[in-house]
Amino acid sequence: MSVFICMLLLCFTRGVFSSGCPDGGELLFNGICLPKQWPPRIYHSHDPPLPSYLTNKPPLINVTIGRQLFVDDFLIDKSMTKGVAITYHNATYRDDVNPVLRPTENWENVSHGTDPYPLFAFASPFSGGLFWDPLDSLYKMWYRCGPGKQCYATSTDGIKWDKPILDVVPGTNIVNDNTIDGSTVWLDVDPNVPKEERYKMAAVFAYNHYRSYTILYSSDGIHWNVVLNQTGPIEDRSSIFLNPTRTPRKWVYSIKSGPKPDAEGPFGRSRSYWEVDRLEVGANWSTYSDADVQDENSAYNWTNADKFDPPWGCGSENYTQLYNLDAVAYESVIVGLFSIFTGKYCPSGAGMNRTGEWDSVFLGFSRDGFSWSRPIIDGQHRVFLPMDAHVVHGDDWRWNKANVQSVGGGFTMGSKSGSPLRFYVGARTGPDQIIGNATCGFAELRRDGFASIGMEPGAETSVLVTPLLTASNMNYLFVNANNTDDMKIALLDSTGKAIPGHAASDYRGTVPASSGDRLLVKWSGNSSVSDYGTSGVRLQITFTSSQAALYSFWVSSDTCGASQGWVAAGGEGFTSSRDTHGSGECSQ
Repeated sequence: MSVFICMLLLCFTRGVFSSGCPDGGELLFNGICLPKQWPPRIYHSHDPPLPSYLTNKPPLINVTIGRQLFVDDFLIDKSMTKGVAITYHNATYRDDVNPVLRPTENWENVSHGTDPYPLFAFASPFSGGLFWDPLDSLYKMWYRCGPGKQCYATSTDGIKWDKPILDVVPGTNIVNDNTIDGSTVWLDVDPNVPKEERYKMAAVFAYNHYRSYTILYSSDGIHWNVVLNQTGPIEDRSSIFLNPTRTPRKWVYSIKSGPKPDAEGPFGRSRSYWEVDRLEVGANWSTYSDADVQDENSAYNWTNADKFDPPWGCGSENYTQLYNLDAVAYESVIVGLFSIFTGKYCPSGAGMNRTGEWDSVFLGFSRDGFSWSRPIIDGQHRVFLPMDAHVVHGDDWRWNKANVQSVGGGFTMGSKSGSPLRFYVGARTGPDQIIGNATCGFAELRRDGFASIGMEPGAETSVLVTPLLTASNMNYLFVNANNTDDMKIALLDSTGKAIPGHAASDYRGTVPASSGDRLLVKWSGNSSVSDYGTSGVRLQITFTSSQAALYSFWVSSDTCGASQGWVAAGGEGFTSSRDTHGSGECSQ
């Protein structure tokens, strides 16, 4: 029988290793040291560079915060590992209910015809925002409506949405009547944030010629006050996100830009970067594209579509581009949602049948908030949230026929074991997807389900070893896995010897089941992993079946499995931006 032996070298210590980095840079929560010059000054490239933390890993990786995901090889010691493979997984559209938001009102440009999606009707986030609000126990969505206004909807379950009648534009659910190209709305649940700043909007208004952000704050997400009329220069489809993993936390301006071509060709739509502690303070960059000379006032060149992105769909000489980049903190990583642009004005016929923009959402992952690792499968970045593949058969009215783009906040999550992550997207349909016919739907993914690690096909013996890890004040080990009955989990001391009571022979499986997204590891002796000194311990997992798969592991201070990781746009049962309670069904 093939045996998959997984050794996770896990050093549980009483305190976090000493703070500070050799050159005076910032020490991140995960042990990564940022250089003193941060963000870095780089140039756009068609050949994507690997993040430096993958080529030069920290001597100790801190796993105190968040579930540890196998979305890259950060947790793999290649010198000691053989015969394993990472498998990346896609979300699944809930087309039994999609689209969950569609234009239904006159101010959303609905004409009273017979078509289910009248021409030019628009009710879709473009990024906009979608968050769980723990104070009101509601999902809240801000979306672009009709001829470029900002509308607001609420839901108790994330599927059935209400459009409340408000007083901003009486008789409608419009919360901002100024024409926008797009906006990002962010619900800031940090308890230290003043009430009047709880909701934040970065809008790209027509009155600024779509060439700068306007920053607005609100206490209720409905009535907004401008706190900064103009930032530095941008192009129209620009967005923002919060990176809470830094100290102090950083607001990131994700700036649409158009860098100059290099020797391999043009880049087209790309991204520049600017970070601030407060959105309205210091947003004063002077330029936003590649320049021969970059100074301290220039926005930072950031990222672009690269040689591994799909080719232009029309088969012409045009080129794939990065239309937009939204991002959000989830557990121990930043998840990037890359809206990749692969076609426009493509002729009908020849299997095309799309006249609008060919945009789909791809994934990237970052552990420092700037550098991206984007999965490559069979020589390409694989689409995560695609346009509908059946459109080529001639159905003009599929809700996600074209222009699929992510929502501000990224995705939501459920508090109960087994609850999936939900990724909402805006999309367009109908005979002309350039202008309108826009709705919103969602797809679901297992919690932590971006990637799993397991046996490489054909491997007789497979061994996975992580770099040395550390954690502080943690008591219990949890896994998100399939078929833990086909595993043997042991704790080893720093010399590699099994710790009495925690040997493989003492392993008693996981509770409450052998497969699930929050499984507590049990031993016959003592299930606590807190009684080990600074010499640390090692975790050894032996897989006896190729069906066994590991999605994540983490350590927790309680048997409910709170990870202390970030929870994206939140979800039912979460009261803050962190997982502080673990299982919703658990009582300590």
